[in-house]
Amino acid sequence: MGILATHRHCRVEFQRPVRLGPRFQLHIPDAGEFVVGPDVDFRRDFVCEIYGTGRVSIGAGSIFTSNSVVLCSTTVEIGARCVFVQGTLIADGNHRFRDWRRHLLDQGYDFRPIKISDGAVVMSKCTILADIGKGAVIGANSLVNKPVPAYCLAGGVPAQVIEYFGPPELRPEGLELPERRPRGLDLPQHGRDGLDPHELRPEGLDLPQHGRDGLDPHELRPEGLEFPELRPQEFDHPELRPEGLDLPEQHA
Repeated sequence: MGILATHRHCRVEFQRPVRLGPRFQLHIPDAGEFVVGPDVDFRRDFVCEIYGTGRVSIGAGSIFTSNSVVLCSTTVEIGARCVFVQGTLIADGNHRFRDWRRHLLDQGYDFRPIKISDGAVVMSKCTILADIGKGAVIGANSLVNKPVPAYCLAGGVPAQVIEYFGPPELRPEGLELPERRPRGLDLPQHGRDGLDPHELRPEGLDLPQHGRDGLDPHELRPEGLEFPELRPQEFDHPELRPEGLDLPEQHA
């Protein structure tokens, strides 16, 4: 038999067995819902905040290892047997900030429901702001701000799909992946196979050593080499745009 807790504001349901580890916290000040399937493991330091009529549902057998935070004002739907490693943040809203006349805290939010499908795995210290498909894997320290298709490995800030490992018939149409070393390509390893890497050094090649022979490494900088300056994103107020400001093109 499960556990159902209700009062005039919220609804909380645990379908046994569920493990609630140390410092498990729910903050539901309004008419929100928190529904958990059987065999879910909240190991330690899980925090969920649900505002308004938001609803969080977690499928059977999912695992939150430690220090996971879920913020919900619409819906956050987590499928069965999903895994969230240490330091995961799942949020269905972003602060608006582009009105320079008002503080960020006074500009409200942009919300979107989030669905994390069955079997998805999120490695440590990730921020999830968009959907994740079935069986997808998110690499550590990633920011997911666009949907990740099923059976894809994604990582980075923002996260990009690196590999598709699912059935060929389910591969998303038009999915482009970065070039990778062909499977089976055998390159010699330093210190293995009897290879002496010094044998590959071109005859007569003499390279200066940084920090030795009185060499200043700045002397190796190619003449005329220029790097682009990093500039903040422009806000939508043309009258305040600095003269001559040239921003890099933003890709979707």
